[in-house]
Amino acid sequence: MLWIDLFSQWNHDPHDLDRTIQLEQQSISLDNDNASAYAMMSRLYLYKKQYDLGIAAAERAIALVPNHVGGYVSLAGALAYSGKPAEAVEVAQKAMRLDPQRRDVYVGIEGVAYTFLGRYEEAIPDLKRALALYSNAIPYHLYLIACYVELGRNEEARAEAAEVMRINPQFSLAVEKQMSPIKELLLRDRLYADFGKAGLK
Repeated sequence: MLWIDLFSQWNHDPHDLDRTIQLEQQSISLDNDNASAYAMMSRLYLYKKQYDLGIAAAERAIALVPNHVGGYVSLAGALAYSGKPAEAVEVAQKAMRLDPQRRDVYVGIEGVAYTFLGRYEEAIPDLKRALALYSNAIPYHLYLIACYVELGRNEEARAEAAEVMRINPQFSLAVEKQMSPIKELLLRDRLYADFGKAGLK
């Protein structure tokens, strides 16, 4: 999918995010009850730094299908990145209760929220479980780096940084920071300083 290519830095075309948003908007215009399209729109809005729209799109997905797990995962992401990580944890846990057999599919966003809250010891197992399913998901590797650096586990942080570069040898920390959907600037700067301490450039 285009948006995955974008946040993994496999595709550097700045217009692809807008094209992906247009495709999702077309899906919604064809079927205004498409909860999955609203859930995806929520994620895309974050990368445009349109946080209120991201939350609203996820809430629309849930309103259409009250047990739509993807809607809850998208809402958790929108809350975490918009500066409400404690609320994000609650929503992520609801998604996992709705679909406990696929808990590991959703646990990553809980790990991200724990990282934002500074609850690094709790974040690490969540992020590792997510990576067991999605080993090339660069954001999970990045947040593991931050957890390890903050806990003084520098060798493990460097190992995760090496894994990021294995996945994408062209990875750029400057590009990643520019694209980052994190709203809170102090949090963002601290995390990206951690990434740099582990050797990413």
